[in-house]
Amino acid sequence: MLIIANPLTQYLSQQEHIRQERAQLEAAQQRVAELEQELELWSDPLFIQSQARERLGYVMPGQTLYTVVDPNVGDAQEQLQERTEQAQRLRRENTPFYVTAWDSIAVAGQAGVLENPDNVPIRDDSAPDKDTEPSPAEKDSADQESEQE
Repeated sequence: MLIIANPLTQYLSQQEHIRQERAQLEAAQQRVAELEQELELWSDPLFIQSQARERLGYVMPGQTLYTVVDPNVGDAQEQLQERTEQAQRLRRENTPFYVTAWDSIAVAGQAGVLENPDNVPIRDDSAPDKDTEPSPAEKDSADQESEQE
C-alpha cells in the first residue's frame, strides 16, 4: 500500500494542476473572443460615432447637444469632490500605518510658515528682466545718467 500511495498522490496533484491550467486556458480563450468581438465593433464607423456621442458628448455639425442633469446626483463639481474624497479614503486605507507615521514625522519637522507651499516659481519684479527692452523713459534716464558721469 505504501508503494502505491506516493505515485498516486503525485498523479492526483498533476491531474488537479492540469484541470486548473485548462480552466485558465478556457478563460483566456473566452477573453480573446470577447476582445475580437469588441475590435469588430470598433471597425464600424457608426459604432465609433455613437461612442463619441455617448462618451465625449460630440455631435455632428448642425446638431444641438442637450444635456439632462439629475438634481439628485449633484453637479459636476460635487461629483468630482465626492470621487476625490473616495480616492483619498481608499488611499489611506491601503497605505501601511508605518508610512503614514513616517510622513507625519516628516511633516511635523517642517512646522511653520512655508514661503512657497505650492513650489511656484517666484518672479522678482524689482529687478528688470534682461530679456525685455527698457521703456523709452528708462532709456532717457539711463542716457542722462551716463552724460552726467
